[in-house]
Amino acid sequence: MIMMGRAAILGTDWTSRSSFETAFGNSQAFAVCSSGSLLVAVGGSGKCATSSDNGVTWTARPSFTTAFSYTAKAVCWNGSVLVAVGDYAACATSSDGGVTWTSRPSLTTGFGNVFAAYAVCWNGSVLVAVGGDYGSTGKCATSSDNGVTWTARPSFSTAFGNSQAFAVCSNGSVLVAIGSNGMCVTSSNNGVTWTARPSFNTAVGNANGYAVCSSGSLLVAVGSGACATSSDNGVTWTARPSFNTAFGGSWGRAVCSSGSLLVAVGDYNGNNPMCATSSDNGVTWTSRPSLATAVFGNTAPRAVCWNGSLLVAVGDYGKCATSP
Repeated sequence: MIMMGRAAILGTDWTSRSSFETAFGNSQAFAVCSSGSLLVAVGGSGKCATSSDNGVTWTARPSFTTAFSYTAKAVCWNGSVLVAVGDYAACATSSDGGVTWTSRPSLTTGFGNVFAAYAVCWNGSVLVAVGGDYGSTGKCATSSDNGVTWTARPSFSTAFGNSQAFAVCSNGSVLVAIGSNGMCVTSSNNGVTWTARPSFNTAVGNANGYAVCSSGSLLVAVGSGACATSSDNGVTWTARPSFNTAFGGSWGRAVCSSGSLLVAVGDYNGNNPMCATSSDNGVTWTSRPSLATAVFGNTAPRAVCWNGSLLVAVGDYGKCATSP
């Protein structure tokens, strides 16, 4: 609740957006991204919804369900198309703002028989998708033609070892991927070759890394009760224990930057929804309970993004919130 006479504060005050639940149903929303003028969310049972008014109203996009059929775990915008990836390395693209989608089976071929492609990002030149399977090596594939065809990158599997890759991002200079067992790898040549970065494991212990983002040149990673930052393109990482204090031991599922503010959301085993913010590059974090009390209750937020004007968080049971 916003105190009388006080302006809403970014990341502190959250507003529920019930239109999202109407469009998305009772499914889990695993990812949300911005194309500039449009917000796009994807998730369980091949669900997709879009908003052109900063998350106030949402429209279901059934073409996505036809093209995808599996659970979607990630979505990104490369300036021309939307690209979604998910379970069984399914992939679909849209060039009309998420209204219609086309299945892209080349990613499945590139990944092989894996449980999921968990993340996808754009680095200005190529699309990069990462994922893996239980007890198997991490997987990576890249696309230079808007997600139509994908090329497997075996160097990633060699560098990542017997872990699953849950997140990937670009800071403009390097690609960085993190995942289970505190694994981290970087690439400076568009994902062709990758180098393991053991400093990340030292910083987070053996914790799973679930999300990574860039804030200018800074890289910020969050995971199962852990946060670490890097200012040298992912070579060395510094643990940020203030995050675990603010998060109460819950898992950081997603993190994004507004340019001046870092925002992380997460949960613990689908319960205990959490939100925390940092205005000093991830050194100190402050818990923001409004996301849980005003919107999510005891359900999990799974993703958060910044669209240039506001923050948007989505999660289980068709929940959505915006801030401020």
